[in-house]
Amino acid sequence: TTVASPSPTTVASPSPTTAASPSPTSTARSDNAPIRVKQARARNYTGILNRVSQAYFVENERFTGDIDQVLKGFRSKPNSPNYDFSLALIDEKKAVQTIVVAKLEGLKSYTGLAYVTSLKSNSADTKAIICESDRPTQDKPAAPELVNDEAKCPSGYTQINSRRY
Repeated sequence: TTVASPSPTTVASPSPTTAASPSPTSTARSDNAPIRVKQARARNYTGILNRVSQAYFVENERFTGDIDQVLKGFRSKPNSPNYDFSLALIDEKKAVQTIVVAKLEGLKSYTGLAYVTSLKSNSADTKAIICESDRPTQDKPAAPELVNDEAKCPSGYTQINSRRY
């Protein structure tokens, strides 16, 4: 059986319930799943963590590196035999990094960045990117860099999407 993607109880839009893949908490088939399925789940959860970090910023006017605080109100927390999930606060007013590191050989790792692009009178525009390692790795990625309000993936990683809210 699989566990549905986490759904927030108090977090306003953007909602991670639109995620297409199941949460990495579904481990029944996880160990036997093909590499592409394991990586798809990791990519999906990288995006979810980016989106809830953006929502957290909108609600609290700051980012946090506390994954439990960002996921407060969710039915499940990230848990996988294949990946470790964490957040790293870069600057509470500017950016937070999502880190999804492979636990097993042969899997790619992921990093993301939720960040503020501009502060306007009582509101902020946020964006997020997801970066995939160019090769399988179990090494923790460097943080994406912010250059002129645009995030750039760290060396050895390629951007696979970006999202603006």
